[in-house]
Amino acid sequence: MHKLNLPIDYCATGCDKVTIKLDGSTDGPSGGVLNLDAANKNTALVYQNVSALIWSALTIEKLMNRIILNHYFTKDMFKESLDFDRRFIESGALSFNVKRRVVFGIAKDNKWAEGEAINRFENNMSKVEEFRNAFAHGHVTYDMNNGPTITYFRGNIKQKPITDEFWKDIEKH
Repeated sequence: MHKLNLPIDYCATGCDKVTIKLDGSTDGPSGGVLNLDAANKNTALVYQNVSALIWSALTIEKLMNRIILNHYFTKDMFKESLDFDRRFIESGALSFNVKRRVVFGIAKDNKWAEGEAINRFENNMSKVEEFRNAFAHGHVTYDMNNGPTITYFRGNIKQKPITDEFWKDIEKH
């Protein structure tokens, strides 16, 4: 399969940028050992995981779109549902957050889940949205000593180290 070779790669914003001074020192923490190969390998894995995460979130969003359309439009309203889909659902007029809240309301009203199950569904969907938005709109940086970190806004500025535990937490949702 062909690998995309786009003019702007995933590190164009400086995710693993380190300044090497003329005396050979770096601007990194404590002028530590510079290992660009390790940084590039780790950063590449981060972006492979981000691609999987974003693709999964898009798939979930497509499922939410179908739930919304099937709830509000019967099969005999095919033309109207296509128009609504084009004008609202797929147009960007409805954010992931709005779709998530609509689907949550539909699930609750139809009693698809109740009690702890509906709360878990809401929590998981909220986490999907948080991680999706963090990587879609946030900024990944790489520290030579501490590894990659994601910085994003969700109510306030959040900064989280990207570790194995971080990825395993995402897999839970």
